[in-house]
Amino acid sequence: MQCLLSARSLSWLALFVVLAASRLASAGEKVEELSRQLRESDDFRVRTQAALALGVTKELGAVKPLCSALEDGHEAVRSAAAAALGKLARVEGLPCLKDHESKEPNSKVKAQITQSIKALETISKAREKGEIPENARWYVSIGKINNKTSRSNSEIEEIIRGTLTNKLRSMDGYAVAPPGEKADAAKKILQAKKLKGFEFQITAEAPVYDGDKVVIALKVMITSYPGKDIKAASSPKISQSGVHKQDTAVEDQLLKLLLEDAIEKFDKSVASM
Repeated sequence: MQCLLSARSLSWLALFVVLAASRLASAGEKVEELSRQLRESDDFRVRTQAALALGVTKELGAVKPLCSALEDGHEAVRSAAAAALGKLARVEGLPCLKDHESKEPNSKVKAQITQSIKALETISKAREKGEIPENARWYVSIGKINNKTSRSNSEIEEIIRGTLTNKLRSMDGYAVAPPGEKADAAKKILQAKKLKGFEFQITAEAPVYDGDKVVIALKVMITSYPGKDIKAASSPKISQSGVHKQDTAVEDQLLKLLLEDAIEKFDKSVASM
């Protein structure tokens, strides 16, 4: 079913972009300031509080300063950083925690590092199995896929669903709805797990070959789930030169890049939707 955006809808979407950008700037500034305190303050109590505060931001940008704080000279700061990495629930923090687990001289700090490692590994394993992680906040359905290319529907669907599913499962805070899920079942999961639902509807446009260049384009519609209220829409495209004839391998690569970029943009604004 074709979705048409009214002037009112377009106005709302424009306002949403402005509000989302403002919110993102605010979140980034908060992480930057807390990171500065953690890095520069002479008072270990200030550094400890900064570490703990970074742990509740849920921002990926908090991982690096918290990992660096595992080298802090005060055990209270190191313990707070380890706890914050677990609270942050970003699996990107796993490598530095594991690296410091064997090197940490303080038994209490080491115990906190081990605890955070276990918490992040639980999240990571749940993702791999397609389960709903304990830290999930958003439940995403991959809905209707319209194929306007000359390739088979099954081929295009496999690429789109596979790319979106793998990308979402690699990110913190997300669970992916099973294909063909009934609305009633989705509502029960959303209520039981206290999640917010969204659906991606994707149209794959026909590749355009012009000389030695190919252009790949999509139409991306994001709606509520299972309600289908429009939240955002975009028409991203990407091109590559040096392609003189139809090359499905290049098409696939560009399509995946577009899809992953769409998810990353969604992740930056989902909290404001």
